Amino acid sequence: MRTYGTVPALSLVVKIEDIHGPDLYINWGGIQLLQKISGSDFVPVPRNELLTSEERNKAAVDIALKPLIERLISPGTAKRKKEERLEK
Repeated sequence: MRTYGTVPALSLVVKIEDIHGPDLYINWGGIQLLQKISGSDFVPVPRNELLTSEERNKAAVDIALKPLIERLISPGTAKRKKEERLEK
């Protein structure tokens, strides 16, 4: 018998907002499922087993922040920032 369905999960959400409203950046990285399959049922992952993998936690941070970091260090970023300051 197959088991299928949806399960809750922990995710890291990084959101940077402008003080005047628009989102400047939003992204997320999945960390861990909160339930696992046991036989033909989903059972909760015990609390003491949540967030225990440093490697998995770091991967979620890397995934959530990678596009932002790439945007900040991409070629021309420093030049564009200088031009933006001069325009103000």
